[in-house]
Amino acid sequence: MITNLRAIYIFVKAVELGSFRATANALDLSASVVSYQVSRLEAELKVALLYRSTRKLTLTDAGKTLFEKVAPLVRGAEQAVDLLTSKTADPVGSLNLTMASSFSREDITRLVARFAVLHPGVELAVEYSDEQKDLIADNIDLAIRSGPIEDSSLKAVKLFTIERKLVASPGFLAGMPGPATPADLADRNWIWLSVTPRHRIFVNRHNGKRHRLKLKRRVTVNDGYAMAEFAVEGLGLLTSPLYLVDAYLQEGRLVELLPGWRVEPIDVYAIWPPNAPRSGLTGRFVEYLRQNLG
Repeated sequence: MITNLRAIYIFVKAVELGSFRATANALDLSASVVSYQVSRLEAELKVALLYRSTRKLTLTDAGKTLFEKVAPLVRGAEQAVDLLTSKTADPVGSLNLTMASSFSREDITRLVARFAVLHPGVELAVEYSDEQKDLIADNIDLAIRSGPIEDSSLKAVKLFTIERKLVASPGFLAGMPGPATPADLADRNWIWLSVTPRHRIFVNRHNGKRHRLKLKRRVTVNDGYAMAEFAVEGLGLLTSPLYLVDAYLQEGRLVELLPGWRVEPIDVYAIWPPNAPRSGLTGRFVEYLRQNLG
């Protein structure tokens, strides 16, 4: 009979996170303790569960069998504890967040502040960056990201959708023939946000026809505010979230192109590691965002 339930839990987390170091960071343990607990479990079962290397862990056949049986039980226990904790206690602990720099002046930042006011036992660390952080390696509890989710092992929930506009400055457009379709923009200079795809999808508002346009990049930036400013100064075309350029459009410093076509909007997600703390803090914060951003 297996008596070391702690070792089983650590084994499951190690498989989910892919390394002893990531598991140690997530569980606030040392890597040596994680390694010892897994080795102790292997000794008790008298089988090898994991192949170790400097970069990753690989399951043996016995390890795969054990993981498939016990992982659902571990996740169920975590969910039960989360549910009980969220209903019986005010959240406490630290919450490390990362989100796009352009969100720093938007509603989501104000909501983060209000969450902290409502729950004084929560300590916040918020990093505004357009760089795609590694949530597990960088010990990040939650990321607010736009666009498709590339890592299927992460948990995610959609928060809202961002409308985008195709814009340019009057000076940039002066002397150029007005475009009739997205294809007419293929050879124009574009301002490109470095973390986004090198193409844009346009949808005809009348017939739903889609057009995929590869961008001819002239200026590449890693900050949304700088991207909008460069467009105002006439450096190129830009597909931007409306909230970044709305004031410029109203002032006439930017103008919208191809109003008969819609730039494909961007979905924004809350993303967090599969080993969300059992305290329920991450889950409660995500639910708070869903309720207030919906």
